[in-house]
Amino acid sequence: MRKPRHIQIRVIFIFAVIFLLSLSIYCYNRISELTKSYYLVDHTNTVKLELEKYASTIKDIESAQRGFLLTKDSIYYNEFNDHLRKIKPKIDSVRRLTKDSRLQQLYVNVLEDLTEKRIAVMLQTMALGDINKIPKSQRLKNRAQRIFFRKHINKMMAVEESFLKKRTILMERQSSLTPLFTVLLMISALIALILSYYAINRELKISDRLKGNLEESKNELTQKNITLQGNNEQLEAVNKELEAFTYISSHDLQEPLRKIQTLISLVLEKESATLTDTGKNYLERIRNSSERMQDLIKDLLAYSRVTTEHFHVAQGNLNDIVNEVISDLEEELTAKNAVIEVQGEEKVFMIETQFRQLLTNLISNAVKFSRENITPRIVVENKTIKGTMVPFEKAIPEKNYSLITIRDNGIGFDMQYRDRIFEVFQRLYSSQQYAGTGIGLAIVKKIVENHSGFIAAESIEGEGTVFNVYLPC
Repeated sequence: MRKPRHIQIRVIFIFAVIFLLSLSIYCYNRISELTKSYYLVDHTNTVKLELEKYASTIKDIESAQRGFLLTKDSIYYNEFNDHLRKIKPKIDSVRRLTKDSRLQQLYVNVLEDLTEKRIAVMLQTMALGDINKIPKSQRLKNRAQRIFFRKHINKMMAVEESFLKKRTILMERQSSLTPLFTVLLMISALIALILSYYAINRELKISDRLKGNLEESKNELTQKNITLQGNNEQLEAVNKELEAFTYISSHDLQEPLRKIQTLISLVLEKESATLTDTGKNYLERIRNSSERMQDLIKDLLAYSRVTTEHFHVAQGNLNDIVNEVISDLEEELTAKNAVIEVQGEEKVFMIETQFRQLLTNLISNAVKFSRENITPRIVVENKTIKGTMVPFEKAIPEKNYSLITIRDNGIGFDMQYRDRIFEVFQRLYSSQQYAGTGIGLAIVKKIVENHSGFIAAESIEGEGTVFNVYLPC
C-alpha cells in the first residue's frame, strides 16, 4: 500500500512541476511583452524630448543672432557658433532614434533640409550685420520658412504622439493581464506545495532545524545592531561636542588677535620714527598674517554655523536676495566695474540667511577670480525643472527643483578639480595670487546640503565658470 502511494505522490509532483513550468514560461512571455511595451513608450517619449531639444537649439541660435545684430557683442557671436555646432549631433540623434519609422525618417530628411536653409539665411543676415539690409520680399520668405519649420516639428511630434497613444493602450492591456497570470502562478504553486507536502516531509524537518539555527543568527544580528546603534549615538554626541568646541575655540581666538592687531597699529603709529625699515616690515607682515588669521577664524565660524544651525525653509524672492548681495559687495563690484544680471523665475524655496551667504560667496568669487582687463559679467538665472532632470542619484524624481545657475566670464579652472574645490581649505591658487581662506565654497556646499539640494561646477580655463545649484521646491 505504501509503494503505490509513494508512486502516486511522485506522479502528482511531476505533473505539478510540468504545469508550473509551462505556466512560468507563459508568464515570462507576458512579462517580456510588457517590458517591450514599457520600452516602446519610453522610446517615444525620448524621441519627443529630442525633438523639443532640437527646436530649442534652433531658438537659441536665433536668440544669439538677434543679440549679435542688436549689440554687435562677440559673446552672442560665440554663442551663435556654439549652438550651430550642436545641430549636426542633434539631427543625427533624432535620425537614430526614429530609425524604426520610415515616415519619421523621411520627415527627418525634410527637417535637416529646412534647418540648412534657415541656417544659411541666418548666416547671410549675420554677414550683412543688419536685418534691414535684406529685401522685404526675402524677409517675408524667411518668415514663411520659419513658420513651415515649426509646423514640420509639430507634425513630427504628432506622429510620435500617435505612436505613444497606441503603445500606451498596448502597455495598459499587457499591464492588466500580466498580474492575473502572476496570481494564477502563485495559486498553482501553492496547490503544488500542498500536494507535495507528504513527499517532502523529511525536508521540512530539516528545514525546522535550519530555522532554529537561523533564529540564533538573527538574535546575534539583532544584538550587533543594538551595539552599532549605541556606537552611532556616541559618535553623534562626539560630533556635536566637536562642533561646539570648534565654534567656541574660534570665537575665543578672535580676542587675542584683535589685541595683537591693535598693539601693532599703535607701535607703527607712535613708534614709527624709532623703528628701522626692517622692523616696520616685520610688523607689517605680522599684521597681515593676523588679518589673514582673523579671516580664517571668521570663515570657520561661518562654516560651524551652517553645520550646526537649522532653519525653516520658506519661499523667497531671488531678485531681492541678489540686490541685497550687490549692496553688501558694492565696493568689490564697483572696483572692477562688475555687471550682474538676474534672469528667470523669482521664487525659490530657501533658508534666506544661508541662501544670501551662498550667493555672496559665489558672486564674490566670480569677482575675485575675474580676468585681467575683462569686465566681470555674472548672470544669475533660475528655472524650475523636474527631479528626473537633476544629474544626481539621490535626487527625488517625483519632486520639482529650482535650478539656480551662477555663470561668470572669469579665469575658470581645470575640471579635474571640480570636486576638490568644495573641500575645506582647498585652494587652486596661492594666497599671494588671490586672497582667501579656502573655506568659501565648502560653506556653499554645506548650505546646499542644508536645503537637501545639490551643487555642481563646470568650467573652462580662460573662459569662465558655471555653478549649478539644485534646490527642492
